Amino acid sequence: MITPYFVSTFVALLMGQTEMPSAIELHHLHQSPQMALTDRGDYLITWETHSGKSHGSIEVWNTESWELASRKSFTAEVGFRVREVLSNTIFASALTHGVASEYRLSIPELTAVSTPSDQTFYVESSDGLMRAFHPLLADRNPSKTRIEVRKVETNTLVTALEPYKLRATILGFSPDSRYLLYTGQNHELEKKPSAAVATELHREPPFHAWDLVENCEFRHAVRGNWRWKFRGFTGDGKSVAVATVEAILVIEFQTGRIVSRYEVNGVLRTVAMSADGRLIAFCDGEETVVWDHAMGSQVRWHCHEVSPKFLLFTPKALVTLGVRDRKILIWRLDDLVSRMKPRSD
Repeated sequence: MITPYFVSTFVALLMGQTEMPSAIELHHLHQSPQMALTDRGDYLITWETHSGKSHGSIEVWNTESWELASRKSFTAEVGFRVREVLSNTIFASALTHGVASEYRLSIPELTAVSTPSDQTFYVESSDGLMRAFHPLLADRNPSKTRIEVRKVETNTLVTALEPYKLRATILGFSPDSRYLLYTGQNHELEKKPSAAVATELHREPPFHAWDLVENCEFRHAVRGNWRWKFRGFTGDGKSVAVATVEAILVIEFQTGRIVSRYEVNGVLRTVAMSADGRLIAFCDGEETVVWDHAMGSQVRWHCHEVSPKFLLFTPKALVTLGVRDRKILIWRLDDLVSRMKPRSD
């Protein structure tokens, strides 16, 4: 059954004489809209905070049918927000009658699970054999930073990392499950003068890699600084995509050679990579671009009044959230790919 939120009309966008991709408008949010995907991309979570009315809501959408799976509203004095969407769990917080409340909700049911004090989450390898667990609040207390990698079937500990100098965040496994990637900032830099901090930060690599076979840190060849953002592995597992301030780089993991590069007009604010590592979506000025970095082809169009606030890939679609119109639009990947043309530069 199609929900009232589901609008089945297609939006035809034109630029010049070229017919642009068509989209389905999934939802129209009101205040402070946000969205996120589950690890497997099977559910889209949207939420918003109504500051004037002191309440918020969370919705879960099935990305196969685009029907609303569940919805939950919250009433609070101030500060309702979704803190994390990790694995199949939503972590939210709010202030009610002067008391901070923590919520941990299952996806897609949005029912309460476990206890607020259980602050761990996991990232699963693509083959489903291993999980990496990390304390949710490690960024607040670096002394708690400990990453455990365990086998899913037996819960046997494979290795435990204690990057005590890092406020670490797990990025994920390599496609062959050999490397675990994580990133973080050295919290000891906070004690140093600003000039020294700037120098040290530029020496920080964009991410770290742990070799799960040799059980040691792998000195990968991707060099940059802490401002570079890891976006994912390519499908063959040989290269990674990173976002700098003004460019997308595809770099060989072992050698550091730049395989392909895409410079944008202005500053990169939001970047997404498809699960198969083939497509990269980002904003170039006011236009949205979907780039096939292996083939060198692209499609670019105006999908909102101004450049989107968020871009996310599901297995079959690109999801965009507008800054000004606050609409969530669904763009079919097969339609986007069929419209791709070689880059002119």
